[in-house]
Amino acid sequence: MINNTAASNQTLGNGSAQFVVATEVAAINQISVANHNYTLTGHQQTYAHIRDMYAFVKKVHKNLTYAADWKNECIIRQVNDLKDDQNTFAQYVYVLDGDYDHSKIVEFDGKKGPKWNRRRSSEKYAKVLRWLYENGIAVEDVIRVINDFVHHLDRIKTKIAGIMRADSDNHPPTQRGRTWTGNVKNEALAAPRTFAIPAEAVAGFTTHDGFGTLVYRVVNGEVRVFCDGGATANAIVKVVTEAMAKPEDNDKADEAEPDELAQAA
Repeated sequence: MINNTAASNQTLGNGSAQFVVATEVAAINQISVANHNYTLTGHQQTYAHIRDMYAFVKKVHKNLTYAADWKNECIIRQVNDLKDDQNTFAQYVYVLDGDYDHSKIVEFDGKKGPKWNRRRSSEKYAKVLRWLYENGIAVEDVIRVINDFVHHLDRIKTKIAGIMRADSDNHPPTQRGRTWTGNVKNEALAAPRTFAIPAEAVAGFTTHDGFGTLVYRVVNGEVRVFCDGGATANAIVKVVTEAMAKPEDNDKADEAEPDELAQAA
């Protein structure tokens, strides 16, 4: 068994006379397997593993000296180049956190080798790596920073969850639009309305092509609007399409439970 406790307490990629990409990747892979298969003892072990991956990132990211060797490690582990709208740090997690399945041989980019199974449960750490890198955190401070982190707007979000939230604040997901199909939009415009909400009640809420979705509650015949329910084209087209498919539901206003409203807000 690998002594992963000692290994993971080393800052990989620093302090060595010669940095060899393949050697460093293999070392982190070894720790990854040991952590997940044998002696994963708690959050601090995970933080140490993130630190090791981050040390590698600090050395390799945008460093032309190691570009060819890093590309080769991606090919060996069957990891594709990422698209422009994807988190570029995800590629590091794909390569550094996983294990080979030697019972399966695959071909990737002209090279044959055992199938690489990246660890899906670790993919979220790409957001942590990006936040650490963009904030210039020193490798030796990573564990302390993670342990002490509290999101400034949502104090329930701490440590890894807090850093992921902070990264999402800096990199909101790209909203891909969806087009109206058939006569759905015209049908939606022509659908009967049972009541009208004053425009000022929804002022400032985001809409898509004049349409929007709301979280509201009906109390004693009064509509109380809490917030918008998301205004991506996908969401709105889906809502309208489903509503038009079930016209009998148009006049119903379900009353949400208080705890559901709290979560939505």
